[in-house]
This record gives sequence, structure tokens and C-alpha cells, in this order.
Amino acid sequence: MSQFYPFRFLLLLSCLCFLSIGTVYSQACPTLTITPDTSICPGSFVLHSAISSGTIISRAWKPKYGLSDSTVANPTATVTHDTSYTCTVTVSSTTNLISNGDFSAGNTGFSSGYTYLNAPPAQPCGTYGILGCEADYTVNTNPRNTHTQFANFGDHTSGTGQMMIVNGATSPNISVWCQTITVQPYTDYQFSAWVSNVDLNPQPLPNLRFNINNAPAGPPFSPVISAGVWSQFYTVWNSGANTSVNICLTDSSTAGGGNDFALDDIAFIPICILTDTVHITTFVKPTVALPADTSFCDSVYTSISPVVTGTGTLSYLWSDGTTQQRDTARLAGTYWLQVSNQCASSAARDSMRISLGQTPTADLGPDSLICGGASMVIVPAVTGTSPVSYLWQDATTDSTYTASAPGIYWLRVANACGAYTDSVRIDTVSAPAAFSIGADQGLCSGAELTLRAAPVPAAGLSLLWQDGVTQTDTFLVTAAGTYTLTETNRCAATTASVTITALPAPTVSLDPIPVQCDADSILLAPVATDATSYSWSTGATQPSIYAHTAGTYTVTVSNTCASADASVSISLPRSPSRVYNGAVVDSCSRASVTLDAQNAGRNFLWSDGQTTQVITVTDSGLYTVVISDTAGLCPVTDTVRVDFHRCDSCPVAIPSAFTPNGDGKNETFRTYSACTYDSYHITIYNRWGELVYESSAEASGWDGTYKGVAQPAGVYVYMIRYRSTGLPQEHAHTGSVTLIR
Repeated sequence: MSQFYPFRFLLLLSCLCFLSIGTVYSQACPTLTITPDTSICPGSFVLHSAISSGTIISRAWKPKYGLSDSTVANPTATVTHDTSYTCTVTVSSTTNLISNGDFSAGNTGFSSGYTYLNAPPAQPCGTYGILGCEADYTVNTNPRNTHTQFANFGDHTSGTGQMMIVNGATSPNISVWCQTITVQPYTDYQFSAWVSNVDLNPQPLPNLRFNINNAPAGPPFSPVISAGVWSQFYTVWNSGANTSVNICLTDSSTAGGGNDFALDDIAFIPICILTDTVHITTFVKPTVALPADTSFCDSVYTSISPVVTGTGTLSYLWSDGTTQQRDTARLAGTYWLQVSNQCASSAARDSMRISLGQTPTADLGPDSLICGGASMVIVPAVTGTSPVSYLWQDATTDSTYTASAPGIYWLRVANACGAYTDSVRIDTVSAPAAFSIGADQGLCSGAELTLRAAPVPAAGLSLLWQDGVTQTDTFLVTAAGTYTLTETNRCAATTASVTITALPAPTVSLDPIPVQCDADSILLAPVATDATSYSWSTGATQPSIYAHTAGTYTVTVSNTCASADASVSISLPRSPSRVYNGAVVDSCSRASVTLDAQNAGRNFLWSDGQTTQVITVTDSGLYTVVISDTAGLCPVTDTVRVDFHRCDSCPVAIPSAFTPNGDGKNETFRTYSACTYDSYHITIYNRWGELVYESSAEASGWDGTYKGVAQPAGVYVYMIRYRSTGLPQEHAHTGSVTLIR
């Protein structure tokens, strides 16, 4: 006999319960407090962190660089520049979301598919006590109090408190304990429980599993074989997008003895990841840059504006004793500025020399006009103290500029005293701009159209059409051909052309459609020539359509010249449905059996020559019926076997497959028999042993759904018990049926 041993199962998930400072979650994650943002002089600095509650699983500061220890609450940081440290703490919360997880409140806060007893039942299963029967449970302080064959021991919490004590069922996967709780989406939870074997004699142990929202939460588990020894189930579970979950404990063992256990201390606790960041700004040592050596330019004094960097409280000291950020130079000479902050050894100094000078000027001359393809050299007239720098509009720095395209040209001249900008406009005469006289197109017989130049030609241009017509921007077209217009100025010519083709009228035809049985749709694809648009009697405008109903369909094709149409009629007959599909009808009476082919209003031809929907037969054998519509179209063949036998039993006919796909054929799975029953009961299970259908009425059938949800295609197991009317023996059938979609 195999034995199961306690274990712990830990599944680490990448997405934990993140909590930023200032965010409050409904399931009481603690808060993380760390050092606030601050500014310091470069050096050592102690970081601080603390949580409001819970048990710390891990702590990490990042980055590790410069820290004395990245895993302690208060590491020392050596800071030389602006730095951010992020503290991440993984915490197990103190909040257990399971209500009455230790059963101290008794039989409350949970549900169970087992029967709760606090005293022996009215019809006890022996003289064992409260839990003498399978599939019963109670809440008590000692298993011995509930069953004479159970061990004598206390609960897991204190040894004196209450626990849930279970006499396991002989049917698998009945819910033992269930509870619905509210959870935070995308959060990890510690899920644990304690179980113990209660049987004194070693027996096959229960095979337990926790399910969350009908999905396994961790692997199956069993208590140790020694009675009274508590073992823990443990896993980590992530809530995903869920906000509410149902947790159930089930037992897949069906042993009548030994399948008994005690349950205690069920816990479902959030795991939180807390994170916060402290930004440490270091006071930057100042730098100072005075302007380059310069001149008094066209005035008797100048203002000196330094470029200063650095942080903290900056102080200024000029060579003339002033302490403002800016100074005014009233005389030529050398000036210096010293800048410092509150940190030691932070002073920086720069100096400049001031002399006299004259701001430059430039003159590019008057606006000019040149012909296309020519160029012009611009020679500016410049004054001012040397050296003078040149900067043209295209970033070149020569003293002259060659212009070869129309536009505005500017020059900026500069020296130590200042800058001056002048501009000149140069226009050129170029070839006429590209234009259009229309797009290539078709022309219907007997029609005409007017070609027109676009945009309208500018004044002064010469116009010439292909036939020699001049000085007009329009042309009347009455026949197919190629037409051109040329626009000319004194420099060049530009030509546009268009081709006009003769456009014929369209044609269309639709082939006849043969009768198609059970077709959902028929493709209508006309053969058309010279058509530019389609219009169906259904309102569709595409070249081909699918017809879903019987009737006459018309398509009209058109182009700019004319239109044509064609029509076709279609029918979509449906085949009759089969009733028996080879089923066997048993009769324990030699009288007769009535066979009904259904499909009222159709034509019928039975293998024995009868032509009615319902026939009566008195002999065993295979009966075949051909069913068709009144026109003899879409025939189907159905078969049924009739077996007459002795009346000491009355078997049922059981199909091996059914197709609940909405086509009205073979939609349900049910049994067939010529007998009546004093008792009848059918149950159907899926591949996981879950009951999906149950009925005590032979005439009803399973439609392939469970709780209103269509079940997947596959093999399902059935169990049928029945007793024929007037017969003493009960019969049972077990087998499988295939659900086909």
C-alpha cells in the first residue's frame, strides 16, 4: 500500500502584491517608512527604514554601491554625487482572510457537502458514536469523543481547542470544507492548513486536495499514517484578476475505512512587497565662468554676467569688493569673481580683461532678380573693430556668398562688441510649374468632355495644344486619343498629357444553381465584362455574394456608360432527421412494437413496404426507413433493430454517441425500451469524475450541457439502474457515450 507524507510546496511568482507609499489596500498590507528626500555635502549618511506591522521576509536596498550593508534596516551610505536608494521589503501580513480557520467558533463560517452531526444520528451505522457513518463531520476537541475507533488527541492550535473531524465518504470529490473570501487582484497569498489521521488502525489514507475557483491549489496531500500527528499543507497562490474566490477541500479516496481525518488552523494570508525611494542631492562644488575678454563697445561701461553652476547657498566676491551675482565694469582692466557654497574647499574663481571696441555693421545691397540657372555673388560692405566673424543663413562663414536659387539671404557679422544682421531678396525666373489636364479616362460612345489645365496658367505664359490651338486652357474632346498642352515662358516649357479611351457598355450572366441539400449558403458569382460597380437585390455591392435563403437573386452591373442585369433562383431544402440511428428496441412481449420515424409531412418507405410515419411490427429484425420530402429530394435512411425476448428481463437500447449541435438531429442522449419501469435512474460523469447529468425519467435526455454551459466534445461515462414493471430484479448498465460537436 502506498503512503503519503506531509510536505510544503512553495511556488514563487514574479508578480507580488506591490504597495507604494500613500496607497492603502483593503487587506491590511503594512506601510513602509524610509528616510525622506534630503540634500547634504558629499560624505557619509545613515539611511533609515521601518514597517508598521507584519513579519519581514526579506529587505534589500538598491543600488548596493556605497552602502555598508544592503540588507539591514539602517545602512550607512557614502555619497559623492546625487543618488537615489530604493528600499524593497517583502512582508507577510498579520491578516488571516479565513473566517473561523481554527474552528473556535464551531460549525460556522464555512460550508460542506458532508452532513454535520453533534450527536449520533437517528439511524446510526453501528455503535461507534457521532461519526459512525461515512460522509459525516463534526466540530469537537477530541476525535475519540466522536468515534470509538478514533485516536485520542487534541487540536493543532493549543491541544485543547476545537477542530473539524471527518468520516470520509466512499464517493470521491465531495466538498469537505468550503469558504468564499475577498482577495486583492494580482497578489500573492500564503495558503496553509494542518491535517491529521484519526484512525487507530493503519488504513488507506485520504487523498486530499484544495481547489480555488475549481482549479487545484497545490498538489494532492495526505496526513501521515500515525494517528494524532499533525502535518502541514502549504503553498503560495497568486490571485490574478480575481477579487473573490471560493476555496474547497475535497477527498478523492473512496475507502470505507481509514479515509478519516481531522482539519485545523486554515490560513490565507497576504504577502506584500513594500517599496519606497529616497533621493539624496549632494551640494555641487561651484564653478564660475566670466565672459571672454571683451571691449567697451559704444558706451562708457558694461555689465558683467557670469555663468555659475553649483548647489547649496552660493556667495559671491568680486575684485572690486561687491558681493552681488553681477557686476558693472566702468573702466578697462582685469576683473575676477570668486564663488563658494557652505561646503568646505568649495571656492572657484575666474577673471576677464575688458578693453574698448566698435560694434560691426553690414550692407548686402538692394534686392535683385536673376534668370533661372544663373548665379550672383553677394559682396557685403562691412565696418567694425577687427576681428569680425561672418555667418550666412546656411551656416557658411566666407566673406562673400554665391546665390544660385531664389530666396532671402542674410548675413550676421559679429565681433567682441556685438553683432549686426542684414538681408537681401533674390528672385529667379524658372520653367513653368508642373500642371495637369486631367486623368486618363474612358469616353462613352456619343459623349464628350472638356479638358482643363489645373492650376490655371499664370499670366504671361504661352499655351499650345496638340492640334495647334493656342492661348486657351480648355479643350473639347469628342473621340478617343492622346491630348497634350504645353505651357512656355522665356526660360523653358512644361507639358501635360492625357489618354482618352473608348468605354464599352457592361455585360453580366448568372449560371443556374442546382438543388443542394442542407446547404447553409450558396455562392453566387456572376460573369461580367467592363463592369465598374455591382448592385444585388439584397443590397450588397460586392462582385460575389453568399445566398442564405431560398428565392430569386438579381445582380445589376454598371459603368459610366450603361448597366445590365441577370437573375437566378435557388432552393435550400433540408434533409429529414434520423430518430433511431441504429438503436435496438427490446420487447419482452410478443404482442407488438410501434416504430415512429417522426418528420411529419415527409414521404416514408419502410423495408417491409409500409409508407406511413408510424408502423407496428411483431417480428424481431432490422427495420430500415427512407425519409424524403414530397418531391423526393434530400432522402435519409434510418435503421432500428427490434428484439423480442423472454419477459424475465427488459434491456434498454443505449446509443454510443450523440451530436447536440443545433441541427435538430440526434440532439440528446437517452435510452430506448419497449418496457415500463417501476424504478429508473441515470447519472453521467465527465473525465474528472464530476457529475454533469442526473435523471429518473427515461423519456428525458441529456442535451450536452451542465448548469447551462455546453460541455466539450469527448467521452462521458454513464451508470443506469432500472427495474422493469412486474419484474423483481434490478439491472445496472455502465458504459460510455461520445459527445460530438
